[in-house]
Amino acid sequence: MELATVEIHSVPGPLLVRSGPPLQRGSHVNANGRQGFLRADETRRNEEGCVVVETLDGLCLEVPEDCVQEVEQARLEDGGFDFIWPDVFYQEQELGFAVSARLRDRGFCMVHVPEADSQRDEFVAQVRMDKKSFQLPVKEMEEAFLGSGSASKVSWLVGGF
Repeated sequence: MELATVEIHSVPGPLLVRSGPPLQRGSHVNANGRQGFLRADETRRNEEGCVVVETLDGLCLEVPEDCVQEVEQARLEDGGFDFIWPDVFYQEQELGFAVSARLRDRGFCMVHVPEADSQRDEFVAQVRMDKKSFQLPVKEMEEAFLGSGSASKVSWLVGGF
């Protein structure tokens, strides 16, 4: 679940956006300097010698393998994170287990949600449509989960605690 951060460099021209925000799908972008991750489900090269990179702003690009370099991920204090929110349903359970383990081990966890405005808006809309999944824990556990006097609610990740 933890992925190495990569940076795209030396791509001679724009790359086709395979998936991502609806307004950018099918368009071409300058990928140089973008950071992201090799897609967990597509880490092998394709016939053209390309790997699939999901950028931090939510674009999915096929990038020549020699134009991808692993870089050190930013520390949490500097805007880094532990995990990236998956874009496919079957990875949500894996994320739930990983977040649960990190919370158990360290007491907190940072999850990156792709930064593209349209994806963020889509995510917020999904949460608003499914408000019933956000609830208070049973009264006996409320303070343990949320602290005393909190007005927050929680939502359980698939595969959570």
